[in-house]
Amino acid sequence: MSRQREVLQWIAFLGLGTLTQLAFKWGGTELEGIEFGQQWFDAMVRTPAVGIAITGYIAMFVLWLVILQRTELNRAFSMTGLIYVTVPASAWAIFGEQIGWLRAAGIALIIVGVGLMGREH
Repeated sequence: MSRQREVLQWIAFLGLGTLTQLAFKWGGTELEGIEFGQQWFDAMVRTPAVGIAITGYIAMFVLWLVILQRTELNRAFSMTGLIYVTVPASAWAIFGEQIGWLRAAGIALIIVGVGLMGREH
């Protein structure tokens, strides 16, 4: 597989993963105030964000299998850690969620760790 294609697959995977988590958050906020039970379940089924999130998980599953066809599991799995970078950054940008200095330091360590693991290949 070409390096360009591999990079595109990872961009797609991280994008889908981030979109999926943002859709879950959106869906959760749409369900706020509804007591868990039949009414909550009925509202969840009708919430577009939940459908987007489920579709995102299915698409991620398919893309994950494609990635694993030609990538070692230990390398591929470590790359998924970048979702811990993209999701908080996106939640900050879209939902206004705060990222304290300790969490920011953790995100920086994840970036460094993934970079170090990637240098082996």
